[in-house]
Amino acid sequence: MLFRSYLGADNRFYIAEATLKMITRMDDISGSNKRISQYTGFKSPEGVAATSNGTLFVTDAGTHQLIKMSSIDDTNPSVVGGRGDRAWQFNAPRGIVLASDGNLYIADMGNRRAVRVNQGLSQWDALKNKWTPFGVAFR
Repeated sequence: MLFRSYLGADNRFYIAEATLKMITRMDDISGSNKRISQYTGFKSPEGVAATSNGTLFVTDAGTHQLIKMSSIDDTNPSVVGGRGDRAWQFNAPRGIVLASDGNLYIADMGNRRAVRVNQGLSQWDALKNKWTPFGVAFR
């Protein structure tokens, strides 16, 4: 089973489960109070970033998309991207982080770059390089 875990800005623990095609949110570390996403469009979710109000941003390497969910229960999220190399397109996006500057940074592995985007998904910058990013981290 392929999964990655993340601590959101809302102090909840999120798990991207690529094999099971879902996102799980745990409200405490014991896992006794958890919720599973009801969105059925995931193919291979790889990364999750959560804002303090519970908005989720999910990278899906299988659909080459960034998915913005208003909450873990959102069944009709905003979806952007698709396979390509324009700033707003992806090729197997993996890691994602919500940085202290309020922007999202995405590791776009197949296009060998990082992408910076604001939370409103209206401003995109592709940060090209000659490396293959798998994850991102900010301080």
